[in-house]
Amino acid sequence: MVRLACLFVVMVACQPPREPEGPRPPDPDSSRWKDPINKRDLPVLRQIVESTLKELIAAMPEGRRLGLEYLQLEISDRAGAVNAFATCSGSEPLIGISEGLITIAARLATSKALDEILETDATRDLMREVSAPEPVANTTPYDLDRDKLGRQHMWFVEQIAFALGHELAHHSLSHLSCTSHGDALGSVGQLLPVFAQATELEADAEAVRNLLAVRRDQHGYAWTENGAILVLQMFKAQRERSVHDIIFAFEQTHPPPEVRIPVVITTAEIWNATDGRL
Repeated sequence: MVRLACLFVVMVACQPPREPEGPRPPDPDSSRWKDPINKRDLPVLRQIVESTLKELIAAMPEGRRLGLEYLQLEISDRAGAVNAFATCSGSEPLIGISEGLITIAARLATSKALDEILETDATRDLMREVSAPEPVANTTPYDLDRDKLGRQHMWFVEQIAFALGHELAHHSLSHLSCTSHGDALGSVGQLLPVFAQATELEADAEAVRNLLAVRRDQHGYAWTENGAILVLQMFKAQRERSVHDIIFAFEQTHPPPEVRIPVVITTAEIWNATDGRL
């Protein structure tokens, strides 16, 4: 018996190592050859941004929507701009997002969805170079893969939902004069940057609660906080931190991503654990 066991061990040991299984073959959906995220089709992506904002507002508690009846959305095509903002246009609320940020969200979404299929981590490297011009020819056999197309849509929308939700929160939380309803908190952040940072973190948390409240969007997708984490990781990769930045971080309008990411994660955990009650 012992001899047979030894023979079995020897036979197993002598077997050639198995070749690692590669990614599954692509399952193309040829009807979506004009996918706007693949094509970086800004006119169509702008429409997705607009519909995402409508989803966020519809998911807000009624009290939070007070004063947002005339909210304006501005999508800027200014070259080189990569940002989102909240402000007042006269007495009416306005939020904006740049085409630069929309394009970057599309690039990250495409890369992240492909990583999920190929079990790679190319997005980590892309984050460092995402602000550089995109190569003209950047195609793969998986461009029209059904799962990849669906996942990249989700990654794109979740990033945009967080960016818009953050700016929307500045209005719904009365951080700005046109939607403050007599609350002075909006002006406090203009006096000391540390208070501005507090309102930015509050806006991050409210944005996460807002996007998670979209139980199912018009395409049937349930949004998560993953897109928020992805876009903040990109900001972290782009940010060259120095000792001066760390010491005087409170002087900057937005807290560093190292602070914002845990806020996003913790807020989502609490929201999920309480079924949206907190």
